[in-house]
Amino acid sequence: MALSADTTPDSSPELDWRRPHPITILVEVGKAARSIVFAFVIVQGGFLGAGTALEFAVVAVPLLGALARWYTTRYALDDESVFHQYGLIRRHKQVLPRANVQNVSTKAGIVARLGSVVELQISDASATGDININLVSQAEADRLTALLRRPTPGPSQTEPTTEQVAGHRPADDDTITDPPADGNTTAEQAFDGQAMTGPGVPPPPDEAPTTDRGAAGGEGGQEALPPVGQPVERRPLVSPTLGQLARVEATTLPTATLLALTPLLALGAILVGFFTPLLSRLDEAFSDIPGKPTIPMLVAVSVGVPLLMVGVGLAQSLAALGEYRLHADPDRLRIEAGLITEARVAARRERIQQIRVLRDLPHQWLGIERVQFETADVDLQATMATRFLNPAGVTDGWRALAIEALSEVQIEEAALHPVSPLTKRRMLIRFAVFVPVLAVPTALIHPGLSAVVTLAWAWLGWWYSNRRLAVFGWACSEDQYLVRTGVFQQQLTLIRADKIQSLGTSATIFQRRLSLATVHVSTAGQSFAGRVSLPDLDQATANELHDNLSARAALTPITETL
Repeated sequence: MALSADTTPDSSPELDWRRPHPITILVEVGKAARSIVFAFVIVQGGFLGAGTALEFAVVAVPLLGALARWYTTRYALDDESVFHQYGLIRRHKQVLPRANVQNVSTKAGIVARLGSVVELQISDASATGDININLVSQAEADRLTALLRRPTPGPSQTEPTTEQVAGHRPADDDTITDPPADGNTTAEQAFDGQAMTGPGVPPPPDEAPTTDRGAAGGEGGQEALPPVGQPVERRPLVSPTLGQLARVEATTLPTATLLALTPLLALGAILVGFFTPLLSRLDEAFSDIPGKPTIPMLVAVSVGVPLLMVGVGLAQSLAALGEYRLHADPDRLRIEAGLITEARVAARRERIQQIRVLRDLPHQWLGIERVQFETADVDLQATMATRFLNPAGVTDGWRALAIEALSEVQIEEAALHPVSPLTKRRMLIRFAVFVPVLAVPTALIHPGLSAVVTLAWAWLGWWYSNRRLAVFGWACSEDQYLVRTGVFQQQLTLIRADKIQSLGTSATIFQRRLSLATVHVSTAGQSFAGRVSLPDLDQATANELHDNLSARAALTPITETL
C-alpha cells in the first residue's frame, strides 16, 4: 500500500530523481485548453477592460501552470521503495514499498505512440495507492520495469542499461519462429523452453536460471535463460489473429442473442406497421419533415439500431484486444495488447490469485473458451485487455496456461463433485412462479399463443434445471479449489488456497427449506472481483467445505495472500 509520508524523500540525496518526459508539458497544455479558451473569451470580450499586462497574464497563467506541474512532478527508485512527488499548489508525496508492487503496466494512445512515450502505472493491492507517471519514454519505462522485476534488489546488482531493457519485442535478426496459425498452443508447446520456477521461488538474481526442456515435453538438455529482471524474447505463448478475436467477440452470448433477435424485431416492425395506427401518428408528429414514415423505414430502424450496437461493441473489443501477445518470463507473465491504445502489463506468478475460464453458450457449441486471471491489483481488474491469458482459446486449452501461471494444476475438471440434486427442484419452482406472468397476458391476445408460451417456458425450465445440475460442481486439493458455475455463461475458476482471504456461507428462505447453502470464497481484489460463489450444496457438505478451506487459508499470513 502506498503511504503518504510527512518526512520528505528529499532527505535522501543519493536518490536519482527524474522528471517525466518533456512531451508531458504539451499534454498538460492540452488539459489546460479549456482554461485558455475561457481566458481568450474574457480578453476578446473586453470584460476586463484595456490592459496589455492583464490580458497577457490571463492567457499565460494556464501555460505557466502546465510547465510548473511538469517541473514539480518527479520520481525516484531505490532498493526498497518507489518515490513519487506531484502537485503544484497541494503537494502529494507517495512512497510505495517495492515488496508491495503487484504489477507494472504501461498504456500509450496514438499520440503517445507517435512520440514513443507511455503512461507508466506501478500498482499495489489497494484502490488508491497506485503510482501513475505520465509520461515517460519507452526506454525509461523498460528500465523501471526491469528494476522493479528484481525480487531481491541489492547493492551487488548493477542497474541495467537502456540498451539491455529498451523494448520487449525481438530484434529483426532474432531467430524466433512464428506462433501457430490458430493463435493457440498445446500443453507441450506452452512449456517448451519455459521456466519452471514455482510461485514465490524465483531463481537467484546473479545466476542465469535454466529449465529442463525434456521434462516439459521438448528435447532434453538445459536451456540458459536471462537473469531475473531481463525480458525473455521468444515466440509468444498466445497470439490470436484479428479474425479469431472477431469470431469470438461476435459469438458472445449478448451479441449472439441480439443478432438472433434481429429478424424478430423486423417481423415485429412489419406487424406494428400493418395492424396499428403508429405510422399515421408518426406522420402527424413529424409533419414538418419531408417524406412519410413507411414500413420499410420501421424495419430499417428496428434492424439497424441492433446491428449498429453490435458493430460498435465489436470495434471496441478489437481495438482493445488486437495485437494481443502473451509471453512467459522466468518470474512472470507479460501481456501486450491494443490496436489504438497499447497496454502492457507484467503479472508476477506468485501474486496471481485465480484462473478463470469463460464459456458462453455459443462458445460451448463452437469449442471456444476465454481464459482470464485475477490478481490483487485493483487497476488490473478493470482493464479488459490485460485480464486475459487467452482471449480466443480452444475448449480445454486452459490447463496449459494455468500450469504456466501457477506452476501446476492439481485438480482435473472431470473430477468435480456435483452439487445437491435438489438444485433441480429449486430451479423448477423458480420457473413455475413466472408461468402466470407469461400465460395471462398472452391469453388476452390468443389462447393458443398462451398455450405455446407456457409449454416453451416449461421446456426451458426442465432443460435449465437439468443442465444446472450437470454443470455446477467443485473439487478441492491441498493447495487449490476448483469450482464451476453458470449455464448460459459457464465459468470455471481455479483458486489458490493460500490466496483465500475470507469465506462464508448463506442460505435463502427456499434453500433453508431444502437444507441447501451457498459457499462464498473471496480472494484479494476490488469489490466482488475476487469472489466466487457455489450455490445449492447440501448443508453438511457446505459446512465441511467451508471448514476445510478455512483451515488451509489460516495457515497463510495475510501479507502472503496478496
